[in-house]
Amino acid sequence: LTSKKMLNIDRFRSTPVSTAKLFLTQYKQLEKDSSNKQFCSELLNSFVDIMSPLDIKNRKVPNSQITQAFPLKDILGLLVDGGHMQLGKRVLEGYVWLSSQQVPCYVSGGPTLLDTADASLVSMCEALGWNELENVLVESVEMLCKYRSTEKAVLLVDKISAASEGHRLRICSKMAKIACDKMIEELRETRQYSSAQRLSLYKKLLWLVGNYCPTIAPKFVTLAKNLDVDAILYPLLTDVALRSSSSVEAMKNTLSELTTHCAQILNSRVSSDSSIVSAWTITNAHLYQLTEFGDFL
Repeated sequence: LTSKKMLNIDRFRSTPVSTAKLFLTQYKQLEKDSSNKQFCSELLNSFVDIMSPLDIKNRKVPNSQITQAFPLKDILGLLVDGGHMQLGKRVLEGYVWLSSQQVPCYVSGGPTLLDTADASLVSMCEALGWNELENVLVESVEMLCKYRSTEKAVLLVDKISAASEGHRLRICSKMAKIACDKMIEELRETRQYSSAQRLSLYKKLLWLVGNYCPTIAPKFVTLAKNLDVDAILYPLLTDVALRSSSSVEAMKNTLSELTTHCAQILNSRVSSDSSIVSAWTITNAHLYQLTEFGDFL
């Protein structure tokens, strides 16, 4: 009874992070005793009702921001492990809404914790059907892009899109197009063309664009042609995992065009002085419809 009284909407609005952690602590302690089964069920439903009311008109903007310390992964893990998939969906919807609200003295970044709970997200989608969670998944990517957490959006799509097919493929493609389109725009605006730290991001972009949203491949190619060859473009094009897994035609074409561009630049660096030797290797380059630079590669 005391635990249930401590979980109320006013407390959650004031201190959402500590209230969520209190719920987890109390629940895990109580579930150790099988005689608390009914009480645990009531406690679980009480918390979900507070975080995500069934009637969205009863949602209330928190007075304190949902920060990175919010235990979303643990909460969703607890619900998925217990088979409470519908409650998990409600928590997901509540988190996306709450984390996208503007709170005084804090700039929202949107639902930035979703990529940390990717295993639970996929489990819920598989159990309930990807169509059931389509709206909240697409909304989450839109909110991340809206609040300049676009790299998080790309990471989320990258994590949940593996081996996609059917509705999962369709939904991941929709999410990928939103995230990648916005990410390309931001990278172009900020001219992040030479930082080697961005290489992993460009690899994710190339993979997602080539496999899930080929319609924006020309935008990526235009962006990639501005990349520093030594720091990003050459390492990107020589990534064995990317090249060996490029079975989709759009991916092949994108790699082919960028490989040709890279070859042009590298070829221009070859010295006529026979005492100077420069060497580059691009794995399986001969497979990518090259003509002018085929022998060179």
